[in-house]
Amino acid sequence: MGWPDNWRKEPQIDEDCVIINSLNHMWTDVRCELQHGFVCETTDVANCVTSTHGQGRCPPPNLDINCDPEGQPLEQYPMLKKLGCWGDRRRDRAIPSLERTDPRLDGKYRPPFPKYRSRINPVEKCYKVAKDRGYKVFAVQDKGQCLSFSYFSSTTYKITCVVLWEGQRTTMDVFTVTVATVITVLSAVVIVVYLCQRTAQSPSWPKSKQPLAYLRKVTPKKIRLQLPLNSLDDFIPVGEATEVHDVVRLFARRGNEFSVYSIDWEQEVAVLVRPVDGVDLKEHPFFLDAQRENAAEVLCVPLERLHDMASAVTDKVAHVREVFIFHTARCGTTLVTRLVEATSVAQAMSEPEVFSVISMALYRLKQSSQHGQTTPHHDCPVVLSNEESTIALLKNVVTLMNYNLVTSDPRHRDVIVYKIKPDNILLGDLMARAFPSAKTVFMYRDGLEISESFARVLLRQRYVLYLVFWLMVRLGLVKLIFPFPDFLRCFGDDLKFSAVRLRGNDLFYIFTRWVGVMQCAADLQKKQPGYFFHAVIYYSALVNNKEETFRLLMEKLGLKWSSYGPGEDTDKIEKALTEDSQAGTSMCAKGTKPGEKWVPDVSSRWMGQWEQEYFGEVCRHNGNEIPGPDFLLPGTIV
Repeated sequence: MGWPDNWRKEPQIDEDCVIINSLNHMWTDVRCELQHGFVCETTDVANCVTSTHGQGRCPPPNLDINCDPEGQPLEQYPMLKKLGCWGDRRRDRAIPSLERTDPRLDGKYRPPFPKYRSRINPVEKCYKVAKDRGYKVFAVQDKGQCLSFSYFSSTTYKITCVVLWEGQRTTMDVFTVTVATVITVLSAVVIVVYLCQRTAQSPSWPKSKQPLAYLRKVTPKKIRLQLPLNSLDDFIPVGEATEVHDVVRLFARRGNEFSVYSIDWEQEVAVLVRPVDGVDLKEHPFFLDAQRENAAEVLCVPLERLHDMASAVTDKVAHVREVFIFHTARCGTTLVTRLVEATSVAQAMSEPEVFSVISMALYRLKQSSQHGQTTPHHDCPVVLSNEESTIALLKNVVTLMNYNLVTSDPRHRDVIVYKIKPDNILLGDLMARAFPSAKTVFMYRDGLEISESFARVLLRQRYVLYLVFWLMVRLGLVKLIFPFPDFLRCFGDDLKFSAVRLRGNDLFYIFTRWVGVMQCAADLQKKQPGYFFHAVIYYSALVNNKEETFRLLMEKLGLKWSSYGPGEDTDKIEKALTEDSQAGTSMCAKGTKPGEKWVPDVSSRWMGQWEQEYFGEVCRHNGNEIPGPDFLLPGTIV
């Protein structure tokens, strides 16, 4: 590996293995006796033997190791290059420790050994913590301890560690990041900037509790790909706010104009939006996008007034029957909502985001409680402090949405199908108590197929971007390419997945989301089989026969329907059956325009054996119930 330039070698020495004299940094020929360590000049270590005094640091003859691979990428960690092995003087630390500075540096205390001795993947974790601090060099010592800083002590001396890549008690393996990392990280930046461009948030909205309801005109911000949950920050306020002293009367009179959009926990208000005149929000495949893109005015209502508003209109929507579709995403649910909307017997709302706003607030409360942390006031709303008040909030929100849909629908259809987002299955138990007479549906698809479909959407069908993405995931170069919000990460952040290899990357969160939703669905089926689920639909059933599968679904929901029945618009139904249900939206992988026909994807698969094996690893850490991405729930229509 060559001798360090700043160390002198005695000219008479011509041996394969010599030791370092730590006092004057001169090479000596004491054959490892009473010294700190050894280095190898060639791959032959036969002449370097451990001292009979038992104090040498030469490798035993049967150890299958030659010289440190200095300056070469490591097979286990190809994103790193090893600088070498350095001695450490406890009173003059070569590199400061990062222990107790980051929760990723975990481990269990098992006396007499420190916590880091039990750490899984210590090199990878230390690398990520150091990288996030901007340090280009880091070290691992004593089989796990993480060290890094912006400088190295000049008193270090070079030796060879016997324990591979994790250091010894007084020695550390030192690493730096390879050039390839910089290139791929830059590629990641390009991808994120390209896909997730978003106007800076406006600071004009209040950040404290509002005692009165108010109206305010707004202009929607232009957002290329919306990943965070809908909020007031999606809009630029226009003009001054107008206080509303009798919000109950206003909603009873104009409830057909305002639909529930989100909840602002800082202001403690529900946010309702009114679209520009003449816009039918349900013509858009995704209701949440239609609300955001077409908003003209917001109505912000203190949460404590929601019950009064709901009570004022309850009688007018008491006859409404709700259906909730739970799902894994990318499995045909948008098609189903388009078909429902085309019928005369029911109407549909595709992905109202307020349920996710509630579920993620509950998730943050749970996370804080588990970690013994104090939750900020705006993340700990009183209305979510107990199950009864949370159930009341869900009831009030759905009552307001029912009133808006029934009064704005020309046919006043009283069966409303709510397709909610995948994370909302976390609300399953609460939803069953809030809406005991509702019907429920679960729709899903093979986990790998969903993951690839999602990847194609995020990368806009650019396979070359997937190759870059795949390389970064395989090498562990970045934690997340896309800024996934908590509703995409909540399942993967479960501690049961903490030991998954390459944990924390985009594929990890896509895979764990599917596994987490499927596990919740299986648990709900077992706990309340009469409520979860009235129908379970697999994606292949829709692909093979859309109309027949939809008819069977309606039958299981207690709805008699035929495409040629009285009052049915056959043209609308045919349009829903043949057109791409997501065309023209950011979730359409093919980039088709509204009105274009749907055709099955017959292109080559992006995901292969490596993804299959990684998915299996995620499933194993989840437990034994979900063995793989092709798992089927009981009673599934396939």
